[in-house]
Formats: sequence, C-alpha cells, structure tokens
Amino acid sequence: MKLSHLVLVNLLLISLITEAQVTNPTRFPVQEYFQNNYESCLLGLPNNDLIMFWYDSTDSQLKSSKSTDGGLNWEDENIIIDFISDEYGADINATVLNSGRILLTYRIAQYYAAYSDDNGMSWSLPTFIPTRPSAVQRTRVYFSSLSNSSNNNINFTYSYSNNNNLYFAKSLFNITSIDGVTWSGMDTIATTG
Repeated sequence: MKLSHLVLVNLLLISLITEAQVTNPTRFPVQEYFQNNYESCLLGLPNNDLIMFWYDSTDSQLKSSKSTDGGLNWEDENIIIDFISDEYGADINATVLNSGRILLTYRIAQYYAAYSDDNGMSWSLPTFIPTRPSAVQRTRVYFSSLSNSSNNNINFTYSYSNNNNLYFAKSLFNITSIDGVTWSGMDTIATTG
C-alpha cells in the first residue's frame, strides 16, 4: 500500500512540475542577439501599457520600449541617454507618480533622475540626485530603490560604503521628493560596523 502511495505522489509531483513550465518562452523582441543588455526595469503604467528600461552596454545607452498589449508586441527602442556605466552597473529604477509622471533613476558613478510627462515619449534632461555631500562620497553610493508612497512622497533609498567597494556598504539612507526634481536632505535608516 505504501509503494502505491509513493508512486501516486511522485506522479502528481511530476505532473505539477511539468504543467508549471513555460511552454514557449520568447526573447524580448527589441534586443538584438549581439547586444549585451543589462539591468532592466519593467514598469506598468496607469493606462495598462508596459514600459521596459534597460542598459545596453554594447551601445552604451539607456533605452526604453513600450508595449500597449500586455507585452505581446513592443515598439522600437527609444534612446533616453548615452553613457558608459562603471563596473557597478547602471542600477535602474522607475516609478509612476500620482501625477502620472514617470520618474527614472540610474547610476553613472553618481545617481541621476529623468522624468517623462507623456508616458515615455520624451524625457527631461537628467538631474543630479544629492545622495551625499561630496563628489567622492557620491561615487560610493550603491543598491538604490525607488518608490512612490500614498502621501505623494517619492522615496529614494540607497546604501553607502566607506570605501570604493560596494560589498562593504554598511549604511542605508533615504531621501524624498514630491516631483523627482527637488530632493530632501538624507535620513539615516541604518548604520552598522
């Protein structure tokens, strides 16, 4: 009796595992086979469109593409900005503000923000995000997160390392904004070591 239960359980598990598999995965259609695309960020817009952001290290560009049908089809890529990322990456984040503005943050040794008020068709010039007081300190900021709270505050949370190694980041900070252009002073969330 125990052997039959074991066989039934194994058959059930095998069927669950095989049923849960993606039967026909597809490649993101805007990506060319020879490109190195890193650090993507997928954002859902209020009108149910999707917008994908990614850093194309082959062309040294931050790009986007939009889908209006749930990701089945994608528009041609849109180049947001040209830049060469350092070894720690572009660290892309995006959120939709209550006003409908799309706020995009990324790292080029320091963090910058750009916004779009027309669902990603055009972008503002990038503005510097004041994460730390000095330029040397700003190059030691890593691992950011961007969120929009119900009270209309935009939270940009990040870690800071006392040296040039991101893996020694021991402090966590937060700055806020209401529009993605003007930022508050930093608040310390946690500090260790």
